[in-house]
Amino acid sequence: MSIASYFLIPILLGGRSKNWKNAPPGPVGWPILGSLPHLSHRLHEDFFHLAKIYGPLFCLKMGIKPAIVVSSPEMASEILKEKEGMFSSRTITEAIRVVSYDAHSVIFSPYGPRWKALRRILITELLSPKAFEQFEPWAWSVCEKMLDGESLLDGERVGKIISWFCRGGKAENAHTVYLFAKEKNKQLPRSSVNFLISSLCKKDETVNLALEMLDGFSGEARKYAIKPFSSVVRGLCRMKNLDEAKALLLKMIAEGPPPGNAVFNSVVGGYSKAGDMDKAKEMIKLMEDRGLKPDVYTYTVVMSGYANGGQMDEACEVLSEAKKKHMKLSPVTYHTLIRGYCKIEEFDKALKLLAEMKDFGVQPNVDEYNKLIQSLCLKALDWQTAEKLLDEMKENGLYLNGITQGLIKAVKELEAEEVDSREAATTEV
Repeated sequence: MSIASYFLIPILLGGRSKNWKNAPPGPVGWPILGSLPHLSHRLHEDFFHLAKIYGPLFCLKMGIKPAIVVSSPEMASEILKEKEGMFSSRTITEAIRVVSYDAHSVIFSPYGPRWKALRRILITELLSPKAFEQFEPWAWSVCEKMLDGESLLDGERVGKIISWFCRGGKAENAHTVYLFAKEKNKQLPRSSVNFLISSLCKKDETVNLALEMLDGFSGEARKYAIKPFSSVVRGLCRMKNLDEAKALLLKMIAEGPPPGNAVFNSVVGGYSKAGDMDKAKEMIKLMEDRGLKPDVYTYTVVMSGYANGGQMDEACEVLSEAKKKHMKLSPVTYHTLIRGYCKIEEFDKALKLLAEMKDFGVQPNVDEYNKLIQSLCLKALDWQTAEKLLDEMKENGLYLNGITQGLIKAVKELEAEEVDSREAATTEV
């Protein structure tokens, strides 16, 4: 009876409300339950409606526990950035105090110099790449004994071992553990398998291992496995195995998971970089047939492919099509064409595109101006136009690096020297 009273009396009295006498306004809660009966599973909407009544900062009780809700970006910034030290510590209960040596562990220690020192030690001594290198031989020797003895932990623990090796950049070792677990019919966490596939795709020599692993997906698991499939497609495109990437994409269309814009863009970008524009356009056609709308990136990589091959007319046709489909393009889209025209020394068309950017609502950045000014100075020796562009940059609040500004000055001085030399030669004659 006395034990029950110890817990119930504070609850019935409303908890330790004396510590919250200066709390922000908020709804009056029920005893024991607080405001829980008034909240739904859509908390963000509930908080939105409460903020309209009580303001951007209000207090409510989640059971017997008071909580302050912040719904203003400005106030959240002040709490989480400007005064983070005041709100960074955790609430310490008696149970936590017992199990964490009076809250002296790195997890529960109050924010301050001690917590910072513990965190620094944890990161440098236990979680750093150097620490992994020290632990890795020992960990792998344990795994080898486990594999040689044909004994394996449960799937959840094996998944953690695989993830640990992947985080340390040892995807090949993780793959060996995966194969053994598969042989023993262990059910591994899907997150660990996905992590292994993405880790294998980071190196060209292990992408094919990841490709083989995709055969392990079936049924409902395959339907939602877009992330590992996308990783393999990107890896194959990086290796320039574009036909193999295309074959995988077609297999995804037939068997799942359905490829989205990102997967198509990887293959379109790969073909465009390789200069195989017919296949790139073929992929865009397939994309549209599946009801997907090519995005700005899709058009930009195709334009880049044409521009790199000097096919500027075709690149401009793609630009016209992109403008019909999208209300706004990116600066990178125009930069691709400007760079292409500078490459073939058609500076008038490059300048026309720069003007068109503003008309189309795209603000030119330093890259466009820098490329044009450098090309005008180095190839056309046209410092007058370069100076006009520099003045235009200043009007728009953009600043050119000192090297390119010096280039304008050098070309200007070079032209002046040539004029002086011609005048001197004429005088002598």
